[in-house]
Formats: sequence, C-alpha cells, structure tokens
Amino acid sequence: MKLKKITLLIFTAVFVSISCSSETEAGRAQKAFEKKDYGRVLKITGVPPLDDFKNWGSENYKFGSKARDPQKNNAELADENILLSQKNKKIELMLLSMQKVKDIRLSDYIAAWYEYFAITDIHIRFASYLRNTTDDTIIVIPAQTGNMIDFRLSCYKRLWTDAYRLLENNFVKTETTVFCLDRAPAFLIDATNSIIYGTSNRIEYASLLSNEANRINNKTTAFLFSFCSGKIYDKSGSEYRAQALEQFHYAMNSAQTPAHYDYALWYYLTLNKKNSLRDALDSTREYASTWFDSTWYDDFLDDISKTMLENQLWDTYYSMYTFILPYASDVINSKYAYIAGRLIQEQLIIHSKTTDNAIEQAFQTAWHSSDGQLYYRLMAADKLHISSKQILQELTHKNENWNIKADKNTIKTIENLFKTQNFESIHYIY
Repeated sequence: MKLKKITLLIFTAVFVSISCSSETEAGRAQKAFEKKDYGRVLKITGVPPLDDFKNWGSENYKFGSKARDPQKNNAELADENILLSQKNKKIELMLLSMQKVKDIRLSDYIAAWYEYFAITDIHIRFASYLRNTTDDTIIVIPAQTGNMIDFRLSCYKRLWTDAYRLLENNFVKTETTVFCLDRAPAFLIDATNSIIYGTSNRIEYASLLSNEANRINNKTTAFLFSFCSGKIYDKSGSEYRAQALEQFHYAMNSAQTPAHYDYALWYYLTLNKKNSLRDALDSTREYASTWFDSTWYDDFLDDISKTMLENQLWDTYYSMYTFILPYASDVINSKYAYIAGRLIQEQLIIHSKTTDNAIEQAFQTAWHSSDGQLYYRLMAADKLHISSKQILQELTHKNENWNIKADKNTIKTIENLFKTQNFESIHYIY
C-alpha cells in the first residue's frame, strides 16, 4: 500500500525500547525519552540544519571504494556498524521528540532520512509505525515522501519489479525525462538497480543518463550519471559493452574523490576482462599508476593471475608481476612474487638476469610483503631457508590488530608447518 497520506504515531514505550549503553548519546537520549523529557532528547541529539543532515547521510552512504571496505577487517566493520546503528537510533529518537513537541520541520527530516541515508532495519521499523498511526496528534506526511519511503524500502528488500513501478509512476518526469537531477547518491543507486533488475526497458535510461552526464556542469552529478549509465549498459548484454566502457571511462574523468575514481576504474578494468585477458592486461598497464587504494583491486588482480596461470602464460605472468610491484597491495605482491619465483625455479620461464638472483629476489619480495598472504609468505620463507624463530619474530611484532600471537601453540604450529610442508593448512588456521 502506498503512503500517499501517512500519519505519525505517538510511539509507545515498546517502540523506543532501544538497547543503548548509558555512556552513548543514544543511550542518554533513550533515558530522556522514557522520562518524556523531549526537549532534553533534542538537546542531546541535536537537530542539525537540514542541509547538514542530508550531507551526513550522503557522506556516510557506502558508495565508491567504501562500498567494499577492502582495508578493513571484520572487527573494524563491526565497530562501524555499531556506530551507524547508534546514529540511526539517535535520529529515530530525534524524530520522535520532534513529533512530541510538534516541530513543523519533522516531515522534511523524515523525507531526508529516507532519501539520503542507507536504509537499515530502523528505517523499516519506523515506516511500519508510520503506516499504523491512530493517534489524535496527526502530522500528515506528503505523498512524495511516502513514495520515497515505499521506493527505498522496496529496493532494500530487493523487490525490484515493485521498486521500478514506484520509480516510473512517481519519479520519472515525462515532460523533461530527467528523473534524478539533484537526487542523493543513495536514491540514484537504488534507481539504477531498479532499472537493471526491475524492467527490460533499460537502454532508454542508460542513454538518458549518459546524455545528461555530458550536458550538466556539476562534475559530481556527471560522475554519478555516467557511472549509473555504465552499470545499466553492462547489465544489458555484451552488445552494449563498448557503451559501458565509455561511460565508466567518463566517470573516471569526472570523479571528484579518490574513492569515486577507484570505483569507476575497477568497473572499467573488470569489464575489459570480460572482453579478453589481453584487454585486461593492457588497461591495467595503462591505469595502475593512477589508482589510489591498491587493495580495492585485489580481486581483479587475483582473477587475472588465475587466468594467466590457467592459460600457461608464464612469461606474461612474470612481466605482470614486475609491472604491478609498485602499485599492488602486499596481498597481491606476496602471491605474484612467490609464483614468479617458482616459475623461474621450475624453468618455465628463462630470466635474463642470473637465475638464482631472480628467484631469491622474488621470494624475498613475497616474504617481506608484511601485509601479504601468510600462505605465500611462509612458503617463500621456506624457500629462503629462514628459521622458524626468525619467522616468528617477524610475524609477531605487528600491531595489536595482528592475529598471530607469540605463544607456545603458535610456535608449535609454525614449526610443524615447516616440518610437514603442509602449508595449505595455513588457510584454515589463520
């Protein structure tokens, strides 16, 4: 059911029974709300200027290289999710208290919360209570805000056909055919996905977005339009691959942040890989020196590594190894370097330098890739005849986030690995 006219419920204590630590702002706001001290809640949460509120939502929406957080471990991601949850709980309490004090700005903040922010379970809960309001104190939510809520929630639930229908009926301006000017990235990405997965009429939208990207002067908006156009072309079949590549390339040139540039370049490289390995290698050689976050490309470089090995392109592999050393992450360098050393060792390639020196250099590179894959580092250390004591000294002097401890069990495990040569088991231990 569409939210053409939605009213705001006076929420019960059950709704606002949020598990927050008393040390957090959300926890203090929770306690104040339970005491019906709504003015105090708003002092704790604050009601930022609407534009600042929208900007916070856009800046914290996971788009660009933030979308995969390649450098972050699970603990860091969990901490981020806790902070995001606390932020949304604060916003929830802010909106509830604004309703209680009859703040006339309430509907504007609800609209912004659903357009500019990543959708969470808290948004779903809030919308559910909006639908079931029966209170005398009624605040009418504009129909367009209701449409936005329905659209974003449909996308969150991956109900793409429903989402596209809502997009087409409520946001596509047929008189101008411009349906997303001045829209938040969160909305635009959802709109793109609803077009990709919710309709067969994709190409019209891809063309529209690419035309608008070329027409407008705002480079951030141009980036978003061309990137989304590229995604639609990419999902429309191999016959549109040239257009997709063109749009991702345009997005790279329009990017105003390193994260956006890396995002567009990653799509450009992986799409070239769909064309051929040669295209992937050529585009890597052309653009590797321009990327910002090397870890963002780990999966792409790992993929072409497998393809080169499967096709027994030994010389190509070694050439790519030496090329990417300055640009790739330790994760990639540890793998490429170890395999390159083994290729020479097995005489699958003939190196122009002294063979022994080239082999040792490759294994040293793998071993000294301090943030590299432990599997390849240990195998390289074995080839270099490094003692288990020296290995442990190197591995355990890392910062407190490192997951290897210099305890007896670890020492025993490492020593056993070298005794049995069962390095594969390292994948299951660490």
